[in-house]
Amino acid sequence: MYNNMQLPFQLFTLSKEESNCPLIPQLIHFGKILNQSESMTGNIKVTMSSGFGKRVVINTTDVPINRLTRSDFIEIIDFDPIRNILLIIGSKPPHEITPLHWIIHHAKPEIISIVMLLDGTNSLRFPTTISQTIREGNTILETAKTILKTLQKKQIILVESKGVIITGNSFKQIKETIYQYLEKKK
Repeated sequence: MYNNMQLPFQLFTLSKEESNCPLIPQLIHFGKILNQSESMTGNIKVTMSSGFGKRVVINTTDVPINRLTRSDFIEIIDFDPIRNILLIIGSKPPHEITPLHWIIHHAKPEIISIVMLLDGTNSLRFPTTISQTIREGNTILETAKTILKTLQKKQIILVESKGVIITGNSFKQIKETIYQYLEKKK
């Protein structure tokens, strides 16, 4: 089934059922923890994903992170970066950066968890000693190539005009990274 939406990719929804991924409760809990940080206020939206097998589960961004439920997640079955086609399970539309998460998870299987702080105001600034700034590409694939190259050196990447990508082998590791910086910044 094709959903006709204003997304930078073609979307095919294989099922509108909720995902049964066992990682969703962990993602919901992590959203509540992130929301408790005083630094996570304002225009910042969060997209969290976790790889499991060949699939990726990711939240949609139309709900505050402290109120996420199972229905606020979609399961990415596959993404074809050449033809720009995304296959999902879930009833809500994905965010435009959803394919980027899929590409990172599949190109770097050691990355289990990804958190992207989407900041329209560019107020999130991690020091260059722990992050690297890159420019967004013209396509999802160009942006992904630059991010993957940068992930060889840094686990925190500032994407100009988008936000901050933080990767790790667990949400606990990402939480520690975020808190170490954002809580010191106060």
